Amino acid sequence: VAFFGILTSLFPLFVIAGIVMLVRRSRSGSSGSDDASVSLRRLLEYCFLAVALGLAASGLDSLFSAAVEAMVEGTDDVDTPSWAITSLLVGGIALWFLVRNVRRRFEESPDEQGALGWVLYQGILELVTLIGFAISVNDLLDGIIGAGDVEPQNLVHLAVWGAVWVVHIRLGDRIVGGEPVRSTLVPFAVSINALGALVASVGGLIALCFMAVYEGITGYSSWGGTVDGIRDVASVLIVSAALWWWYWLRQAVHDRGSMLHHAYTLFVGVLGGLGALVGVSVMFLAALINWGFAIGEDPAVEYFDFLPVAVAVAVVATLVWRYHRELVPPVEGRPRNDVDRAADHLAAFVGICALLAGVFVVLFVAFHHLTPVPPGAERETTMVIIVGLPLLVVGVLVWRRFWQAIQVRAGDAEEVGSAVRRAYLYVIFGMSGLVALVTVLFLVFQVIDGILNTSFDREGIWDLHAPLAIALTAGVATGYHRRILRSDQKVLAGAMPVPMPRPAPSPELPGPGRVIIVAADPAPLAAAVEMATGAEVEVIRRSDPPPVTFDLDMARMEIAESDAATLMVVVGPDGNMLLIPVDRS
Repeated sequence: VAFFGILTSLFPLFVIAGIVMLVRRSRSGSSGSDDASVSLRRLLEYCFLAVALGLAASGLDSLFSAAVEAMVEGTDDVDTPSWAITSLLVGGIALWFLVRNVRRRFEESPDEQGALGWVLYQGILELVTLIGFAISVNDLLDGIIGAGDVEPQNLVHLAVWGAVWVVHIRLGDRIVGGEPVRSTLVPFAVSINALGALVASVGGLIALCFMAVYEGITGYSSWGGTVDGIRDVASVLIVSAALWWWYWLRQAVHDRGSMLHHAYTLFVGVLGGLGALVGVSVMFLAALINWGFAIGEDPAVEYFDFLPVAVAVAVVATLVWRYHRELVPPVEGRPRNDVDRAADHLAAFVGICALLAGVFVVLFVAFHHLTPVPPGAERETTMVIIVGLPLLVVGVLVWRRFWQAIQVRAGDAEEVGSAVRRAYLYVIFGMSGLVALVTVLFLVFQVIDGILNTSFDREGIWDLHAPLAIALTAGVATGYHRRILRSDQKVLAGAMPVPMPRPAPSPELPGPGRVIIVAADPAPLAAAVEMATGAEVEVIRRSDPPPVTFDLDMARMEIAESDAATLMVVVGPDGNMLLIPVDRS
């Protein structure tokens, strides 16, 4: 049930999205249905509609639940459903008036269903009612499977909230302006939470299977029965699988190419799956190394009882990572794009985080051994091997695998100039630089404060090990990525086109700089003037017929001898030419 409760955390996302859209509409200066005040009034009306619906549905749910309870246990053990009747009566009447008003508006203006307020109402109510419906189905399945008690009221909850959920699904499926009313945030939001519940339940089942195998091999078991464990996760598995199929496989997965689809695939699937796989790998190596130092303290079968869970997490994380990585279109037959780059850079980010954590542990332990030990403290020699070595090994392997694949194209200007690569470098460079600056500031403060207060002893030096290790680790990351940024700048500078040398200025030609020709056939004279003087020529065509005779060479020479900056040439019907200096300043 807790997995489905995560959906409630998405409500602020819809509220923030609504506020942003309202502000954008108010700044756009649009009128009519797009006016911000109208949108805000509609949003308030839909809030009242949601409250009325909640009162009516909860009242109906409570009333029928009380009736079922009275039929099963008798009327003496059932409280009077006063609040249920009140909620149903007040909420039902308000709901009837509000629904009638909304339906009338939609009939008059069908495009109103695509407005911001209604989209937010439909999306939030679909999520809320889905939570109630999923919890009801989960409780009912628990009772049927045997993981809980069968409560007749669960059927009432399922019927009421399921009906309201279906109604809002139908409202979201309506097409307005060629697009469904439902916001694309809804299927992706449910898909994320359903995937989390599905991964947890599938991982639980796989862990139970490995536990049974482990118990069969070693004869040791520190957990309950396998059948009881399967019952505990079966209902969550069924509900989450159904929701993931409905919202992801039927809806969201087909929205390929959208920003939400890329964000879900890369950040939830690729980053989440690979991050979990790296984490469980580090944990397994650390536990294995730690057992080498603790041989004889615990039996091996007891110490390694975490293996089934670790293997299950690794299997599920690998499946999630590979499935979402396959959703990225193959690179064969097409140029590399930002989605491909984002997948590689996110994987490299996971690796470098583990690598830097390992470097920090190594430096921290090294400082412990380079400074005197204060009274009561101990040097953690094994920490660098148990924790630092797994982080370094896993981090180097992952980071080297993906960063080398990225750096193979470091000579390509399009690659190094991509937004993904620059965002990756600037994020790591900026974050590590900021961390280094803050920790150095803290170190200097601690040193000065200790000197002034005469408390800068062994214990004071010992307390500086962690921030000093953080500062050096962040400094190494900053320096390396600064070098990469400089190298990218050189590649981009080398790829810039060489500017063509400006042609030498031609010798100055005689005549005006601008000539306006007014003639019945100005084209021949315009070409001759432009060739003789190099002037900018503007032509105005007269509507009367052209002259029978016109001396073009004489006209060209007279225009070239003029010293006016701008000259208007008017050719009359008889072939005579009038030169008029013009001042256009």
